[in-house]
Amino acid sequence: MKRSPHFCPLICALGLCAAFSATATTPTSTLTNGNASVTIKTGAGLTDPDFGMNSWTVDGVDQLYRQWFWFRTGSTGKEKTISQLDLETPCHQESDNYLTTKYVSYGKFTIGINYTLLGGAEGSGSSTIGEQIIVKNISGAALDFHFFQYVDFDLGGSSAGDTLELGQDASGLFNSAYQHKGASYFADEFLTPGANHGQAALASPDFTLFYSLTDNSPTTLNNFAGPISGDTSWAFQWDVTIPVNGTFNISLNKSVYVSAVPEPSVLALAGLTCALFAGARRRHCKR
Repeated sequence: MKRSPHFCPLICALGLCAAFSATATTPTSTLTNGNASVTIKTGAGLTDPDFGMNSWTVDGVDQLYRQWFWFRTGSTGKEKTISQLDLETPCHQESDNYLTTKYVSYGKFTIGINYTLLGGAEGSGSSTIGEQIIVKNISGAALDFHFFQYVDFDLGGSSAGDTLELGQDASGLFNSAYQHKGASYFADEFLTPGANHGQAALASPDFTLFYSLTDNSPTTLNNFAGPISGDTSWAFQWDVTIPVNGTFNISLNKSVYVSAVPEPSVLALAGLTCALFAGARRRHCKR
């Protein structure tokens, strides 16, 4: 697996190298289920090179290098990772495979994310992660909001040799991603609602797509859907105006598996995740 080059130039330029002391700690959650485990550094900011979801191990193989989220309000200014926001309440892990988090920009908006990990049978090579994201406008005025997801799978524990292509619906919204390493490892993602923009790009050696989210300029993804081969990565972008006290919900469902057509167990996991999404949404609405 590739080493983490992402933040070294940025951190040193900001004079933050000292932040990487051996005593520094970051809120970290580990989800487990069946043959799978996921590690999420929920509160890590720009000073932690392993922020966000940084591991997804299935049957002993780590399939994920990084997945995380950025946002921007308005059409100008830079994007920020959600980790730069305060956690409104401590992360709550209701069970081994279910985690809820809630970030806040005081007087502006909150972002709640519910994670559900579903593992397959031992040796199946299959697992699914579902995420439900709920953005609420608490600003007292309409909110021009832009939300980004960045994903970098290293299928089979290696960054090389993957092929990626993004999918779009009939109206041109991006609604899926499909990645594979030959005939050995496969990953996909399905999203609702579809994203306004998407971009497939090589991660290493330049990490251009990643750095576009961490620089000082506003980003609009270029809508290149692939296919592209190598050390691949992708991003999706939602552009919405959220009314006063309104919410914007996103559902993401990612799977990894070892057969070109997902086994029935994988499809069952995906269906169960969708049902859990609905239940989580009802629980959220009752609060």
